Amino acid sequence: MFQIQTNLLGCFAIRDGKIISSRSFISEQKTTAGIAKDLIYARKNLLPEEREIINGLSKSGQGFEVAINNPERLREEKEKFNVRFTEISRSKSIPLEEISELTMLGPEELKELMWAVNLEITKEEMRVQEIDKVAIQLISAIDELNTMLNLMDERLHEYYGTYFPEIDVITDHEIYASIAALGNRENLDLRGINLSEKIKEKIKEEGLTSFGMKLENKYISGASLMASQVLNLYLLKTRLEENLKKVMAEICPNIMKI
Repeated sequence: MFQIQTNLLGCFAIRDGKIISSRSFISEQKTTAGIAKDLIYARKNLLPEEREIINGLSKSGQGFEVAINNPERLREEKEKFNVRFTEISRSKSIPLEEISELTMLGPEELKELMWAVNLEITKEEMRVQEIDKVAIQLISAIDELNTMLNLMDERLHEYYGTYFPEIDVITDHEIYASIAALGNRENLDLRGINLSEKIKEKIKEEGLTSFGMKLENKYISGASLMASQVLNLYLLKTRLEENLKKVMAEICPNIMKI
């Protein structure tokens, strides 16, 4: 059986108490912050260094057993490797002090590294908690915007719809608001609207022959102003959603890749 140990010094493949393969964080000159992030990531995911070692071991062409910390984190990748995974046995692990000697790291240097990495882990965990709070606030804000937009869309349809009922067939609320923001149905410049030229021409024709209520410009401008604010809300929602994607990419990078 092979055993893969991952610690602040790197990833090490062990058999019969001896290291047979390794990917050292020290030789890669990773910062303490980088090592901390890797160790946090490795709690639920497979590190690239671990994957390299497993791939190297599996090239033997024979199915064998590999003990690794929390094999559940390989749940979605088990079939990719020609090995069986089990939970690592602490009693068979090589002490960190012995591994540090192989990486030419003295006892005092190891202590300093342990302290620095643990400090960075604490900082990162606190930062992740803060990021979680940011994500929650963004999600709540987007939900509230959706509620507000539903109400405003309904109100805008009631207001502008009495004046230009022919465009009620437009199901995209943002496009509807874009047309309403132009105001006067008899003088519509639809060049910036995301519709086909055929539909634009039809809307222009309907604007000239509409059966809707005739309103003075001072009343039409109210609907136009409301529509402009609705469009601002849609823009705000889009930007918040983009921001949320960036935040979620930090919290759960694997899910965001799907």
